[in-house]
Amino acid sequence: MATKLIKNLHRTVRLSAQEAARYGKLRSKIQDEFPPLEPKPASPILSQPLREAIMHSKKSVRRLAKESKVSEIVLRQFLNGERDLRLATAERLAEILKLKLVAA
Repeated sequence: MATKLIKNLHRTVRLSAQEAARYGKLRSKIQDEFPPLEPKPASPILSQPLREAIMHSKKSVRRLAKESKVSEIVLRQFLNGERDLRLATAERLAEILKLKLVAA
């Protein structure tokens, strides 16, 4: 069987409100039919305590981002629950905040 090449298409103009709504519905239908292979963890073992420690820290988010060598945007997205951090980044933040990571 011959291999079919897939071409990536890049949009050059913004979607109209109707198109965005249509694509949103299509995405949700596809995700319902084909759920992610790795489900999200039920209990955030590391994320929530790290978020709380960052929020209670006397250092600003900008300062923590600079010291941990991570983008301030990434750190803010983590604090808003929009993304997760890599383990290496979490370890650097824990070290800066004087926290100790232990295996459960």
